[in-house]
Amino acid sequence: MADHQQNIQNTYSALQITSTTPQQQLDINVPPPSQNSGTLSRFIDGAISGFVSGAILQPLQVIKTSMQVSPIEKPNADHHHQSKAFKKLMQHAKHKHYDLLSFKEATMLIYEREGMRGYFRGFFPSLLKSSFNSATYFSSLHYLRLALGRGTTLSDNWVNFWASAAARGIESTLANPLIVVKTRLEVLGFTEYTGLRDAFQKIYRNEGAAGFFTGLKISLIRDVPFSGLFYPIYEISKGFYQGLLLGGFNNDDVKLSNTTTSIERNRLYYLAGISMLSSMTANVVSCVVTHPLDIIRTRTFFQYYNKDQTQHYSGLFEAIRKIHEHDGMIGYFRGLTPRIMRKGLANIVSWALYEYLVDKRQTSGIRID
Repeated sequence: MADHQQNIQNTYSALQITSTTPQQQLDINVPPPSQNSGTLSRFIDGAISGFVSGAILQPLQVIKTSMQVSPIEKPNADHHHQSKAFKKLMQHAKHKHYDLLSFKEATMLIYEREGMRGYFRGFFPSLLKSSFNSATYFSSLHYLRLALGRGTTLSDNWVNFWASAAARGIESTLANPLIVVKTRLEVLGFTEYTGLRDAFQKIYRNEGAAGFFTGLKISLIRDVPFSGLFYPIYEISKGFYQGLLLGGFNNDDVKLSNTTTSIERNRLYYLAGISMLSSMTANVVSCVVTHPLDIIRTRTFFQYYNKDQTQHYSGLFEAIRKIHEHDGMIGYFRGLTPRIMRKGLANIVSWALYEYLVDKRQTSGIRID
């Protein structure tokens, strides 16, 4: 019996994805991160994972923005340049006017107007934002979890919540200028900026330094709860899926032993699989809860150039009221589908790649301070 319990413990240890809990309950029998991986290495690993996910998933971000912000030129079902398929789609649209688009309408309109390149609007600033965001978030999260773990008596879940929320707040504040630029460039038909440098110059000239922090308050209201929810759910889900994977073995020591051997042999696949399932679970819950704030945030970033007065808000409560007046309850969830898809895939790619890079760095003994 004692041997069986030890086998179960060893198997759970083998399945643990790299996770720096305050009590140093670490993964796959590697040394604690405070000993062999520093904040700088997490910054580098995070930047790589953010770069990859940002490069792959930009089209979904552009579609989401097109669903939430009115295009510069409103689509018209009778426009002679549009294809028969798009005209038919617009003629059967249920909404009274074409200020706001469905997922299918936005996807088709982007292609009708700009072809495949339209799906990569704002690609360069978006790539910079994704890389910087992930680097800042993961390195801050690592540092704050260790600091909170040593300095408080909080439970693991509360340490995860506060560390993740604070890390996201730091990331959102530092990256806000890039987010303003990339969001505006993603709006279909927007041509005011010729590039990143031109964008910064025009924002400073027309809006002052405050223009770089447009929408920051809404960003923090959205991002801090999202991240605070996401990471604890992610950690809880990891434990759940690890237990689910081993739950069917009961007292069969032979099967358990074979599973442990299989895990060690296919370590990368188990790391990626559990990370993917956990991030998907956490993403859906967090996106649904925070999506109304995401719509307000996107429109606030573009408000300076937006001619649609129904999408101009002086504050959070006016935004909530106007959205309900003009679009009903569905208005709070426009763009939810591409957001869940994009953030879900981004979290899968970035978390799985990040976990893998950290694991490889730890097991190989590489340290960057």
